[in-house]
Parts: sequence; structure tokens; C-alpha cells
Amino acid sequence: MTGNAAYNGVDNTPGTTNSNQMSIRIDEQIGNNDRVFVRYTGAWQSDVSSNGFQGTTVANDDTSYNLGVAWTHSLDVSQNVYTQVSV
Repeated sequence: MTGNAAYNGVDNTPGTTNSNQMSIRIDEQIGNNDRVFVRYTGAWQSDVSSNGFQGTTVANDDTSYNLGVAWTHSLDVSQNVYTQVSV
């Protein structure tokens, strides 16, 4: 290492990351002119990593989700009305 040895150090603290994700989608044809879909996606992640000093750690938990809904209505062969909502 370079510099003054009194101010240098190596942090070999191990870190872990656990991550899970899921997605569900349902598509449905309702009659001849209407289609709808619903989708839910979720993700969960936990991290344990070094706090910057040997032997100390910091933990983080993250959760995220998305919900999507769409409806398509065909007025006739050449015209569509489309509505979508996402959270």
C-alpha cells in the first residue's frame, strides 16, 4: 500500500445480497370487442455490507412493486379505445 501505514487499512468484512422477484399477469378476452389485462410485479432485496470499518456492517431492506391494468375496447375493425392505469 501507499501512503502512511497508520492511516491505511483493508476491510475484508463479507457482504451478502438476497434478492427475490415475482410477476403475475392475467389476460382476458371479454366478448368480441373488449380485452383486459392485470399485472402485479414485486421485488424484495436485503443487503448486508461493510460499514467502512473492519467487522462493522450495515443492513438495508428494499421492497418495490408495480400494478398495471389495461382495457381495450374495439368500436369496430378500424377503431380502438385504449385505457391504461399503472401504480
